[in-house]
Amino acid sequence: MLVGAHRASIAALRSVILERDIQAIRANLSVIRRIDPWSRARRNPERTLALRERGSALLRLFRYANDAANAQLFEAVKGLVNQLGLKHRFFRQGRHGWFYLCLSGLADIAEEKFDVLLGFPGVRRLMPEPLYHQMATAGSTSPHVPRTLPLPSTTGLPTVARTT
Repeated sequence: MLVGAHRASIAALRSVILERDIQAIRANLSVIRRIDPWSRARRNPERTLALRERGSALLRLFRYANDAANAQLFEAVKGLVNQLGLKHRFFRQGRHGWFYLCLSGLADIAEEKFDVLLGFPGVRRLMPEPLYHQMATAGSTSPHVPRTLPLPSTTGLPTVARTT
């Protein structure tokens, strides 16, 4: 289980462990085997060589259940990438507002800069930017593949949208 934590949530957990003596809490705490930090290997499983070869990467930040902590994280990451002199742009993805950072020009970045970036506690994942390829939409020219596929019957289904 991956649980995002910050200073206040860790202090609250400490308080629960030391001060609350409720049977249900003790039972829940007793099943925790260990608590591990989010390591560099988890943040960058493809390694920095893959980032250099691709030349660009996506950096995903942790998202906390606390808006103030998210805003503080966002500002801290902006300051960090500016301090490191990394070319970047931010964007939001998805309905939950995950923040991503697209880094470019990574082919010649010093390992020390990767160390600083991957050591930052708010970094969830740093991965090579995915490559997207254009696919043919006009159909296949192969004699073995039909140019159009038969559509399934829509009889009895409601109309969701109609084009004119």
